[in-house]
Amino acid sequence: MEKTLIAKVNNEIDVLMRVSGIIRRKGFVMKSIQMEEATESMANLRILLSCQDKCVDQLVNQIRKFNDVYELSLV
Repeated sequence: MEKTLIAKVNNEIDVLMRVSGIIRRKGFVMKSIQMEEATESMANLRILLSCQDKCVDQLVNQIRKFNDVYELSLV
């Protein structure tokens, strides 16, 4: 099963490292990562996950707690 995380985040490389780090620690496989500049200070982050019976909701809730993540949706 594949799920896509779509987030609006601060336009900083540290944000990408924190989000990908929590995904890796939770044991998810990232099939693709895309980060595009939306404005000078904001970026759109899209991550395609391979989920295979993992609790995606818990992961989403943890990522939402990051100060640099302003919007997050799971498709």
